[in-house]
Amino acid sequence: MFNYKDCLILAIAFIISLLSQWKLDDFYMNAFYTILGIMFSIALGLLVTFNLQGIRNRSIITKIRKNIKTVRSIYIKYFIISTIVYLAEKYFRDGKNNIWDFAYIKNYHLSFNFSLFTITILLFSISYFIINFIAMQKLNDDLYDEVNK
Repeated sequence: MFNYKDCLILAIAFIISLLSQWKLDDFYMNAFYTILGIMFSIALGLLVTFNLQGIRNRSIITKIRKNIKTVRSIYIKYFIISTIVYLAEKYFRDGKNNIWDFAYIKNYHLSFNFSLFTITILLFSISYFIINFIAMQKLNDDLYDEVNK
């Protein structure tokens, strides 16, 4: 389920939330999660309605279908992860336990901000959805142009 890219993203989000002192409130969480939900539904709709009509080469069709299924699975995975992290952040924030102290290093207070971690994960997911949404649109246009030469 998790690959090295996912682990790298989580590590970057952890480091950002550990080193930064930004304070975030519910407005940001709700706004970014709403944007994520909209992007997820648009992207998934594009994947579901992707049209391979007019392509006669079976190997190309098989390859494109496989890639679409892979992208769909990643979209769903990132949406589920983002949802779990968002709900956990809401739970911790309501309990006033979303910032965890780690240590003091040379007069620098080191703490983990779960709200900032959540925002980082949401922003990554939104970025991933947008980038792949654009790539899918380009692929669709390229296929249309190739079939209708």
